[in-house]
Amino acid sequence: MKEHHVFILPSKSENYGHAIIEALSAGRPVITSHATPWNNLETAKAGMNVSTDDIIDLVNAIDNFVGMGKEELEEWSVGAAGYAMKSVDVEKTRKEYEMMFGGERTKKGRKV
Repeated sequence: MKEHHVFILPSKSENYGHAIIEALSAGRPVITSHATPWNNLETAKAGMNVSTDDIIDLVNAIDNFVGMGKEELEEWSVGAAGYAMKSVDVEKTRKEYEMMFGGERTKKGRKV
C-alpha cells in the first residue's frame, strides 16, 4: 500500500470496510462510495465518496488526485490518517471484540 498514493474501493455495500480504514490509517486517501461507514471524507481531506451509479463521478475523483501536486497530496495523506484516528475508538472496539468472543482476554489460560 505504501507504494501507492490513493486507495480505491467503490463498493456498493460495506458494513464496515476493513480495507478502507486500513488505507486511511496508513495515511492513504480513499475513493469509495457513500455505501460505507466512511463518509464526509472530502471535508476532512481524507478522500472522496462517489456514486456507484455514475462512472463519471469515479473518474472525476481519480482525476482530482492525479492533478494534485506533492504538497497537496501530502495534506490529504495527513487528513486520511487524522480521519482514521478520530473515527475509530480502539479501546471500545477491543472491548466489543472481547464480549463477542467470550469475555475477557486470557493469556495461557489466565485472565489478563
